[in-house]
Amino acid sequence: MGVPEPVEGLRRTAVWLPIVNMLMAVVSMLTCLIAVLVFEDRGLRIWSGFGPLFVAIGLGAMAQKERRGTLQFMSLLMTGAAACYLSWADIQPAWDEPTVLLRIIRLLMVFCGLAFLYGAVVVRQLSSGSEWASSVRRIAGVFGILALVTLICVLACEVVMFQPGVGAPVDTPQVYAVAVVLAALIAGLISLALLPGYDPFAMTEQGRMGYVYAAQAVGGLLFLHIFLCKPELFAGFFQPYWPYIVLAIAYAGVGAGELLRRSGLRVLSEPLGRTGVFLPLVPVTGIWLVAADSTDYATLLFLVGLMYLILAMLRGSVVLGMVAAAAGNAALWVLLGDTGLMFWDHPQYWLIPPAVCVLAASHVNRHRLGAAQLAALRYVSILVIYLSSTCEIYLSGIGESLWPPVILIGLSVAGVFAGIILRIRAFLYLGTTFVFVSVLSMVWHAARAIEHVWPWWAFGIGLGLCILVLFGVFEKKRPEIMRWIEQLGQWEK
Repeated sequence: MGVPEPVEGLRRTAVWLPIVNMLMAVVSMLTCLIAVLVFEDRGLRIWSGFGPLFVAIGLGAMAQKERRGTLQFMSLLMTGAAACYLSWADIQPAWDEPTVLLRIIRLLMVFCGLAFLYGAVVVRQLSSGSEWASSVRRIAGVFGILALVTLICVLACEVVMFQPGVGAPVDTPQVYAVAVVLAALIAGLISLALLPGYDPFAMTEQGRMGYVYAAQAVGGLLFLHIFLCKPELFAGFFQPYWPYIVLAIAYAGVGAGELLRRSGLRVLSEPLGRTGVFLPLVPVTGIWLVAADSTDYATLLFLVGLMYLILAMLRGSVVLGMVAAAAGNAALWVLLGDTGLMFWDHPQYWLIPPAVCVLAASHVNRHRLGAAQLAALRYVSILVIYLSSTCEIYLSGIGESLWPPVILIGLSVAGVFAGIILRIRAFLYLGTTFVFVSVLSMVWHAARAIEHVWPWWAFGIGLGLCILVLFGVFEKKRPEIMRWIEQLGQWEK
């Protein structure tokens, strides 16, 4: 055609022409956006929605050499813009709350569909050596991120526009459309975790667990979405019993996690098991924010403690065992408070169960503790048991009731026998000491009950005789008693 030096001219053009084309593409896209948002005529809005699609074809055709990756990415991005525009083209130009929320919901559906299309369908149709494979993976990730951001925006708008008893201003078809999209997203994330060959990012097993955590998070958001849009669905059966329902889900998740762990599906078992461990905290704390009229808090805490106890036994976890003990004692305290047995009236009911739990835990884990730590835990726990029972005697009043001294002597004798059987000096020493305290309190009770001092005289004479007999036995069987004392020194503290 008579053009001088065409090759050199093409080189010069390659410097500025792609940049100009991309800028023109952006201008065209913004122009079409204005048309979609402003034009009253529905046909013009639809034709404007196709504008970015034509731009995408042009950019894809120019994707060569140095700017190949950028132009390919821009081309795929324009297809997403076209899909968004076409989803908005059927909406009349308006900016009231329901319309704005409808536009964001349409965006969510488009981004989820594009992420699935490019990440699960298109990328598998391309060969491993295709020039478009890398760009398709990138755009699938971008659309996935945009879907998550849009989902957060949808939920934020629903929370802001939520009216108690009415819900957010979303039509029923849109509510269920978003629910279907989220359910499909959950299924897609689970499939990516289970089928490593379909993972567009080719992550390791540990990395694919993130898909399972994401699926669980989307499940929670699906529940929140339905609650915000259709609160009447939860006002009947669900709301009075929602802590029990959430706890049942936690039990199911933990059970499924254990079964999957034994089946070798670690990619599912670990996320389900970990989530199930923390899920009971939702009803325990959330019941103070969202009322549940038919839920008994003590029963709820007991069921939570039972779940943690089962997990502690299955996994051999000390931490879960401590959490189970804490939940069980909290359940007991709530029950005591509900029945009117206050701490300042009956301290032994509140203090003895946790002290027994500490004793049991220290005995089970005695090989992990040092001798000094184990002895300190034993002495403190036993003192709490005996002192709380002794306080009960004085709180109920000397001479008013015989049951507190009887309970104290029962606990003390049990401690003595436990010390002899387990060969633990702490049990023996403190048990013997408080046997004497309980006998002394019973004598005091008798003296106050009959309003006479002769029980004290009988106690003093009996104690003196016992001491004389003890000295006599010691002198007569000194070698045997000394050997027993030496053996006693070898017992655990």
